[in-house]
Amino acid sequence: MRCLFALWLVQAAALQRIVDIVTPLAAKDATVYRFNLRHALKHVQNIRNVYVVCRPTKQMKAIVAHANSLYTRKGAQEVILVDEAVFPFNFETIRSYLREHRPDEGFDGQPFDGTVVVPPICRVTGPKLGTKEWVHNCRQPHKNETVSGGTEVVDPYSKKGTPAKLQTFERTGWILQQFLKMGVTPEYVPGIGEAYLVLDADTIFYQDYNPIPPDSEEAYNYMPGDGRDCSNPPYFMTLDAMAINKSVTKVRSCAGHPNSPNGRRCKDHLLCPIAHGMVYSRKVLSSFHNHLESTIRDSKGGKVAWWQAVLQLMPSWHTSPFSEYVTYYAYALQHFPETVRVYDAEQLGASEEEIPANYYMGNGIGVSGRCNMQGFSEASKAQRKTHSAATGYCTESTHPKDKKFDACETYDKSKHNGKPCPAPKYESYHGFRNVLFPWIDKVFLEYDLAFAKEHAEAMSRVQVITTNDSARERIAPVTGEAGRTHNGGAVTAAADETEMPESALTALDVTIG
Repeated sequence: MRCLFALWLVQAAALQRIVDIVTPLAAKDATVYRFNLRHALKHVQNIRNVYVVCRPTKQMKAIVAHANSLYTRKGAQEVILVDEAVFPFNFETIRSYLREHRPDEGFDGQPFDGTVVVPPICRVTGPKLGTKEWVHNCRQPHKNETVSGGTEVVDPYSKKGTPAKLQTFERTGWILQQFLKMGVTPEYVPGIGEAYLVLDADTIFYQDYNPIPPDSEEAYNYMPGDGRDCSNPPYFMTLDAMAINKSVTKVRSCAGHPNSPNGRRCKDHLLCPIAHGMVYSRKVLSSFHNHLESTIRDSKGGKVAWWQAVLQLMPSWHTSPFSEYVTYYAYALQHFPETVRVYDAEQLGASEEEIPANYYMGNGIGVSGRCNMQGFSEASKAQRKTHSAATGYCTESTHPKDKKFDACETYDKSKHNGKPCPAPKYESYHGFRNVLFPWIDKVFLEYDLAFAKEHAEAMSRVQVITTNDSARERIAPVTGEAGRTHNGGAVTAAADETEMPESALTALDVTIG
């Protein structure tokens, strides 16, 4: 009886625990983010406030005002804007630090400032080039090749040293959004709770999910990611440089359909925490920040802020040198294991042999169809006000051939009392920008600006955490992901006009990547 009473006390205490949600995003994410917000407020349990870290444009205020009007629990929950300018890191401070303290690690001895050029040999994977050889060949002389987009440089791996255009990436924004996730403290975001769930802007929940285990006073749930996302040596090289042990949580995961060219692939490996959502405990983050600031120095021996320590340590030669998810999870597991609870096979309903990644990667076609964006863009202005894309939710696919059912291919019903394989909790549409048509962005922008004009009172109630420094200049990147090149410059006042010029549409895709 005493044991049952003690368990009840633990569960009662756990019921009082809540977390906030934090999502950094750029203007380019606005169209899909509204669905992220609605679904998170509907499906994620024990959530208090949602903090949206971005530039507080009129469109973003409209999206937040709309959510506060329709989807939050009145008096107990609020969506709040956080001007990204409140933080000490931005495009220019990141680039300035790299130029000063890693001055000769770019292409041909030039400063490394966030632009990475990848020689073809570094893009070769698989049996042709093993991991060790790949790392060796890409580290020297290609620590990092910094050139303006598309400049012809001599590729030493070509047969005769002939000029070759190498693949370019602008990664400053990608690094910045990781710092924004790990840098939320009461100093910059007054009122933030003791823990917050970071969600990538293009992640949409379709099933209920509780980030807080019901039988613990300290732990938070952590979704297992796809093991393939962690097959990137630089993530772990950065951990080594930080003196952080690699994750020791072992799982078995599978990927691929049995009928696919590579067949069904299952293996035991260390848990990959890159799941496009993770709970950060401020206690753990504070310890992590102190660890870096007390042990790392810049190139001149001076003290550094935690984010500068990351810039000092990460491999400059690679396009993905650092993972906020991998780093936080490894540090928490090493120093605060009581805060980590893997959302495991029993909770997922998966077979005992496998803990699958409980999210699935979609693209623009998927999110456009599931959320009826195309239909919204084709509707009249009057019809849009009551359209499902304006007020409703996205529809989860139930097609048996959908790739998200891969994790169920080896599911054994007999081990779970005949229960069907569980549907995934959420889907991440990381590829949505590549195929989401620009006019869809434009139609949603027009809708948001019209909402702002017609709902002045709701707009006035939107809380914005800002600073007197919010007007300072922040430089946007000039190139984005592979295959995408953007015009430089920040989103201007044109984004607040009902009729948005094509130049502004292009600028929508140039902030945080």
